[in-house]
Amino acid sequence: MLDMAEPVAAQPPKHILIMSSSLVKAIILSTCLVASVLAAGEEDVFSIQPEIHHQFRPAEKMPSAWFSQVFALLCLSPWLLLVVGWSLIGLTPKSVVSGLCNQERGGTHWIIGFVAALAVTDYMFYLYWTEWNIFHTLKCVGAWGLVLFAFGQRALSTLHDHRLASQKQ
Repeated sequence: MLDMAEPVAAQPPKHILIMSSSLVKAIILSTCLVASVLAAGEEDVFSIQPEIHHQFRPAEKMPSAWFSQVFALLCLSPWLLLVVGWSLIGLTPKSVVSGLCNQERGGTHWIIGFVAALAVTDYMFYLYWTEWNIFHTLKCVGAWGLVLFAFGQRALSTLHDHRLASQKQ
């Protein structure tokens, strides 16, 4: 038991203990920092380094001119097939223009819209070849395909109706 008559051994106050532990921590931290700075200073030796010689990649190989021209003709061949097919069913540029002027054949604007939509589709493929990536092209052509389908369906319906009307006469 603690006898109050006897004095208790003197202990330092708590604020002195806190200050002394903070002081010890600060001394240890500063010692570590000084040691790391000295260690880093020994490794950092500035001297003349060898010259860097850059090496560039060789130029990309391009296909020959005749191959590019054959590929361009292959890309344009669907247009040739379209014109030949239209001429076989009797649709010529002259009949389209006269139909527009006379308005004798309704729905000629659908045919012009379909041809314009095909041209826009080809332009998108050209952009893919020159600037776009495949993901951007697929998004644009997929959305534009709905417009192309609508114009194509209306254009073919118009031609079918015209053919049925000419057969009845």
